Amino acid sequence: FIATFAVATAWGVLRYRPEWFASTEPFLLVNFALYLAIPWLYLRRAIRPDKLVMDGCLLFGNPLACLLLQGSLLDWRDTPMALSTLGAALLYAAIAWNVRRQSRLNILHDAWLVLAGVFATLTIPLAFGAGVTACLFAVEGAGLVWLGLRQKRWFAHVCGLTLQVLAALGLLDSCAASATGDLVPVFNRCFMGAMVITASGLVICRLYHRHKEALNVARAGSLLALAWVLAWWLGATITETLRVLDGPRALAGCWMVLTVTMWLAAEAAARLRTQALGTTTAWVGGGLSALLLLPILLCLAFDWQPLRGWLLVACAVMAVTGWRALMQLKAHALTAMLSQFIWWWRWAMVAGVAVFIAMQSAHSLSDAWRLLAVCVPGLALWFVTLWSPRWLAPPLRATFARTRSWLLRSLSLLFAGVFVIGLFLPGDAAPLVFVPLLNPLEALLLLCLTGLLGWSRHDAAVARWQQLRPLMLAVAGLLAVTSFALRGVHQWAGVPWDAHLAHSALAQLALTLVWSLAGLLAWLRGSRRGERLLWMAGAVLMAVVLLKLLLIDRGHLGNLFGIGSFIAYGVLCTIIGYIAPAPPRQAAADRDTPSKEAS
Repeated sequence: FIATFAVATAWGVLRYRPEWFASTEPFLLVNFALYLAIPWLYLRRAIRPDKLVMDGCLLFGNPLACLLLQGSLLDWRDTPMALSTLGAALLYAAIAWNVRRQSRLNILHDAWLVLAGVFATLTIPLAFGAGVTACLFAVEGAGLVWLGLRQKRWFAHVCGLTLQVLAALGLLDSCAASATGDLVPVFNRCFMGAMVITASGLVICRLYHRHKEALNVARAGSLLALAWVLAWWLGATITETLRVLDGPRALAGCWMVLTVTMWLAAEAAARLRTQALGTTTAWVGGGLSALLLLPILLCLAFDWQPLRGWLLVACAVMAVTGWRALMQLKAHALTAMLSQFIWWWRWAMVAGVAVFIAMQSAHSLSDAWRLLAVCVPGLALWFVTLWSPRWLAPPLRATFARTRSWLLRSLSLLFAGVFVIGLFLPGDAAPLVFVPLLNPLEALLLLCLTGLLGWSRHDAAVARWQQLRPLMLAVAGLLAVTSFALRGVHQWAGVPWDAHLAHSALAQLALTLVWSLAGLLAWLRGSRRGERLLWMAGAVLMAVVLLKLLLIDRGHLGNLFGIGSFIAYGVLCTIIGYIAPAPPRQAAADRDTPSKEAS
C-alpha cells in the first residue's frame, strides 16, 4: 500500500498532465477498490475468529490517500469533488449494509459507517453554499446524536454535537457576509437556516430526555440543548422581525414573539414529566414573563401608545397567551406565583403608560394631574389587592395568597416613594382653581396614606410593627399636613415654592398652627386611650413647636403673623393642659396583664 501510493504520488507530482486523466483515473479507482477489499477478505477468511485484527492503515489510509490524489486530478473543483465524495459515501454505506449481519465483520461495519458519514459530510460543503451546508450539518448532527445515544457510541455523539456548532458558525458567517436587506421576509436562507438549527436542537433535547435513565449526562445535556434552542429561536425571530418591520410594528412583533414563546414554554413545562427539565422550562416561561416588561418600557421611551394599532394586537395576544400560560404553570408553584405577580404588574404598567401617552396632548393640564392619572391604574390594583383580592386570584387561586403578599409589598413600596416625592411638589391644579385637599396632588397623597394604612393592617409581615404602627402613621400624617400647609401658602399667598417658604412669616404661622393641632390631637388621643407612646409623640411635637417659636418665629414678632404664632401656641397649650393630662402609667400595664396571664 505504501509503495503503491508513494510511487503514484511521485509520478503525479513529476510527470502527470491533465490530458492523461482518462487513463489515470481508472488506475486510482482500481487501487482504491483493491485496498478496500483486502481488510474485508482477510477478516472473512481468517482461520481464528477469536483473534481478528483490523488493519487500520489500510482501512483509513486508503480513502484518505485516494481522496488527496483524486483532488489533485480534479484540480479541487467543487462539483466533481462533490460527486466523488458522494460516490465514496454511497459505496461505504452499501458494503456496510451488506455485512451488517456477519458477526466477525462488526468492526468493519462500524468503521465503514463512520467513513460513509465522513464522505457524506464532505459532500455537503462541496455541493452547496454556506447556508444550505449549515442546515444539512445541523440535521446530520441531530442524526449522529441519535445514533450515538442509541448505540452508546460517544464518538458519533460528539461528532453530532460538533456538527451542530459548525452549522451555527457557518450560518452566522454566511448571513454576516451577505446583504440581508433584500431577502424575502421569513422565507430566506438565514431565517430558515436558523429554524432548522432550532428544530435540530429540539430533536437533540428530546433525545436526551428519552435517554435520561441510561446516560448520566443526559440531564445536563437536555438543559444545555434547551438553552441552545431558546437562544436560536429568540435571536432569529426577533432579528427577522426587526429587519422586516420598523417603528411600533417592530416592537409589536417582538412583543408577540416573546408572549408566544412564554406560552409555548409553559405548555412544554406542563407536559414534561422530567422534574429537572420541566422546572427549567417553567423558569424559562417565568423569565420571559418578566422580559415582557421591556416592550412596555420601550413604549414609554418612544412615546408609542400601547393600546393602538399593532401594539394593541400585541396586548391582546399577551392577554390570551398569558392567561393560558398561568394555567399551565400550576404544577410549578414558585414559578406560577412569580408569573402571576409579573402578570398583574404588566397590566398596571400597560394602563399607566397608555394614560401617560394619552395625556401628552393635554397641554392645559398641570403635571399634578398627569401624575395622578398615571398612578390611577397602580392605585386601583393596590386597593383591589387590599380589599377585594378574589378578583385577582384566577387562574391560580391556590397560590394567590403568597402572590398577594408580594403584590402588596411591591405596590406599597412604590406608592410610599410616590408619597415622599409628592411632598416636595408644588401641586398646581391648572386649569382648575387650587382647593386644599381637593386638588390632584393632595388627593394622590391622601390615597397613598389610605393604602399604606390598609397595608399595615392586612400584611402579616408588618404585624410585628403593630405597636409602632400608630407612631409611623402619625409621622406620615404629620408630613402630609405639613406639605398641605406649605402648599396652601404657596398657592394662595403666592410665596415661591423654594427657600422663600422658610423665610415667610405666613408659612411659619401655618406650620405652628398645623403642628400644634397635630400635637394636640396626638396628646388628646393618647390620654383618652391610654396610649402613652402616642401621648409622648404629641408632647415631643409640642416641644418642637416651642423650639421653633424661640429660634425662628421670634424673628417675625414685628408683624402680625409672628405675633399670631405665639398666641396660637399659647391657646393650644392651655387647652391641652385642661383636657389632656398625662395618661396614668398603670393603664398600659393593665392592658398587658391579660396577655401575660394567657401566655
